[in-house]
Amino acid sequence: QYPAFHVHSSDYELVFINNNTSTNTINKLLNHVGTCKQYAIDTESERTNNQLSLIQINSIPIEAPSRVMLFGLKHLPNQHSQKYEKILQLFQLIFRLDNEIYSWGDMQRELEPGKDLIIWPIPATLNNIQPHFPAWYNWARTQ
Repeated sequence: QYPAFHVHSSDYELVFINNNTSTNTINKLLNHVGTCKQYAIDTESERTNNQLSLIQINSIPIEAPSRVMLFGLKHLPNQHSQKYEKILQLFQLIFRLDNEIYSWGDMQRELEPGKDLIIWPIPATLNNIQPHFPAWYNWARTQ
């Protein structure tokens, strides 16, 4: 029996990004993502209409803590506000050239409805780890 997997709360910070997020918090995130080169990403869609509603991005920094950023797309500030511009800057830094984005599935397809937020085509390297999982799993079982 293996011990339970646990990530200590000091190793990450959960940040909700929406119209209530302070400019100070967004500025701290801009500083953080300016130094990160790797991210894990996932998306969620509305059940009723399958529209993209949440983008979850986990930074993978050299030193903890990482930031788990939850972008509530239906609750972002007005598109003409300074806060919205800063959120666009976050996406620009995260998806910039030479960054690596890890996902489970075709993230280019999943993010397409959010083209107005993200540089298109995405300059970062998108790594879909799903096709590699069976081989890794079989290898891990034999170790």
